[in-house]
Amino acid sequence: LNVVPPLLSTKEWEEYANEDAEHRIDEVFSISGVGTVVGGTLLRGSVRQGDELLLGPNDNGKFRPVTISSIHRNRMPCNFATAGQTACVSLSTTDQWSVRKGMVLLSPRLTPEACYEFEADVYLLFHSNYICKGFQTVIHVGNVRQTATIINMNKVGLD
Repeated sequence: LNVVPPLLSTKEWEEYANEDAEHRIDEVFSISGVGTVVGGTLLRGSVRQGDELLLGPNDNGKFRPVTISSIHRNRMPCNFATAGQTACVSLSTTDQWSVRKGMVLLSPRLTPEACYEFEADVYLLFHSNYICKGFQTVIHVGNVRQTATIINMNKVGLD
């Protein structure tokens, strides 16, 4: 893997560092004496200890404010993380059960909204079953894995 080139160059990540923060949550931990800790990749912007971000979406599609208590990178404490880096972030006043993999931490300036329905062009290469309205599948978008149901199709069904 050490010979595989990175997806983005350092210069391209530096451009993303000037945007509003977006941290995708890949892991959730509960550490005694610290509280809820989330790990993931900072895709845009930068975060500092003490920053207030929005955590969500929850089951109701809402985002709520949280404060970053501490940041760790490579198992070492730091005060700052920027785009392209993976980091573990301790969240103040958040219980572990209200956070799940697939959530995001976002800058409040982004005013995020949850999405319950979307339209997609699907190109089926192979499938062993019949696909029609009501068919359920798993959608992979970024770090989110979610069951989705086909509610409308422009064809009757696909074999």
